[in-house]
Amino acid sequence: MASGLKTGESVYVPLNRLGLDRVTESAFLHTEVLADVNPNERSVLVDLHQNGQSKSVPTSAVHRNIGVCIYAIGDVNSEFSLIEPLRQSVLHYCGLLLPFPQLKSRLVRSVEELRECWTKHDKVGCSHVVLIGHGSDTGLTFAVNGKVSGEDVGAVFDVPGSVASTFISLCCKTGYASFAKPFSEASKCNVFIAPYHSVHGAIASQFVQTYLGHHFLDGKTFKVAFNKAQDDIPSGIQFRFWRKGKLK
Repeated sequence: MASGLKTGESVYVPLNRLGLDRVTESAFLHTEVLADVNPNERSVLVDLHQNGQSKSVPTSAVHRNIGVCIYAIGDVNSEFSLIEPLRQSVLHYCGLLLPFPQLKSRLVRSVEELRECWTKHDKVGCSHVVLIGHGSDTGLTFAVNGKVSGEDVGAVFDVPGSVASTFISLCCKTGYASFAKPFSEASKCNVFIAPYHSVHGAIASQFVQTYLGHHFLDGKTFKVAFNKAQDDIPSGIQFRFWRKGKLK
């Protein structure tokens, strides 16, 4: 997913794409680019440390930054029965993919808390953001603020220095254009993935785990990982893939 890579640049590459066994708690090798081997900058060589130099690796499988931040948006009423179990499910799965310094998880009950967490603590290290909570086609429900529009939630993440590229909402119906379009435009995220229907917590958990498995473990692009996760989901639930305000 990285373009314009330069020799010596620090990157993360899925171990599976390098033919390496897992030797750390991460699914990635943190390494550096050795050489650009394609005139169109579509593949690179990377340093395998004690294993020498890699074979050609497509830049679509290379990341400049990897980090996941999970925001559980509390409504008080269903936190114990739904939101917290779903947060824990996603957190433990991501803990198998990334070391905990690259993994953050927070419960927020207001837009103000979300903004403080993102701007003061999370914006630099998080390339992927997972949103958990109650949603509709018109907004997300916060315990303190009530329903908040996609534009207003997206604006929270539109801050200088943010490296987030992918937002995955597990909140019901946030894949509708009335929420997803203004969110993906306001947040300036690269990719926004969200359910078109109401979604059971177990299905939401399965979807994000399958998506991240294809994306992080297999090194698939955003869209290929999305398509594969969509194919595997039960109950006919549809997620949608938005990119900078446009449905793809």
